[in-house]
Amino acid sequence: MNTLERMLLRLPDVYSHDTNSNLGKLLALPSDEITEIQDTLGKVLLGRQIDEAEGETLDLLGRDLGEPRSGRNDEVYRQYLAVAVIRIFSRGEPGRLNEASQILLGDAFLGIREAWNDDGYDNEPAAVIARYRPAKEQDYYLDVLRQIVAQGIRVYGEVESDSLICGTFNAGDTDFTRTTTYTAVE
Repeated sequence: MNTLERMLLRLPDVYSHDTNSNLGKLLALPSDEITEIQDTLGKVLLGRQIDEAEGETLDLLGRDLGEPRSGRNDEVYRQYLAVAVIRIFSRGEPGRLNEASQILLGDAFLGIREAWNDDGYDNEPAAVIARYRPAKEQDYYLDVLRQIVAQGIRVYGEVESDSLICGTFNAGDTDFTRTTTYTAVE
């Protein structure tokens, strides 16, 4: 049903609902303009969505969210804006931390756990430990988590790294063993 037909249906029954009647022809004049305005409004609303916005529209969204572009391309900047939205609406829930971590680090994110049962962090009751593989966003990542967690919660990071250990044995063979270690970062 187009705009003209919807306009005619809103008229009382004493008027003709025919699009070829004089009233139908009169209402047809603004109906095309109304349809065009509605289409344009739909495009504007679609452009205001982070997933669909591009270029300057993303810059405007970033300004509204307090997240500068800092030379990032549109694809990466969308991720940072999505995390900014999470940051604004978060009350420090673990699900929000995981969601932001997944957006920023993708497959490099390994998990978040509490520090209260970890002797390596002196069983600190108000802390979380984020574990991840090296990623280009890792410097920014811990700062983002600190903005998402509740005030007073400390955020630690552990970066996974692989190392090869080489040894010489009686038979002269060289054996390589892969070990995974985690380096604490603050």
